[in-house]
Amino acid sequence: MLAAALLISIYNILQRGLFRGFGAIQMTAYSFFAGTLLLLPFLSKAAGQLRNAPGEQLALVFFLGVCPSAIAYLAWAKALSIAPKTSRVTNYMFLTPFPALIWDYFVSGELPGAGTFAGGGVDPCGPVSVRGFRKPENFDGINC
Repeated sequence: MLAAALLISIYNILQRGLFRGFGAIQMTAYSFFAGTLLLLPFLSKAAGQLRNAPGEQLALVFFLGVCPSAIAYLAWAKALSIAPKTSRVTNYMFLTPFPALIWDYFVSGELPGAGTFAGGGVDPCGPVSVRGFRKPENFDGINC
């Protein structure tokens, strides 16, 4: 978990610097291509599993990969490109589990366990505490 946190931090900082030469769509496309290249060593094993996977699950995986993932990465890239500081955007990453929990309920029809709800209740505390300890600033005409 610490390695993942460190790597996403480095990714966000690098991405922020690259916006001087690339737009949000280009950065999103490059991120997807880089991820694809990094996963290529696992292609042979994945191909075998794809042959045995039910069509309904394949359709769901395709939908989740194309729609929410692409939209989320594009929105993230756009937010990083217009925010005055990377931290202004990354503070709100803690809100991601809540819509994911709702989405999971609509897809699977199952509610997660009590531990998930307890952890999910802690997640919004990050942005709330960050927001609560500083004076609101004007961010492109919007009070944040």
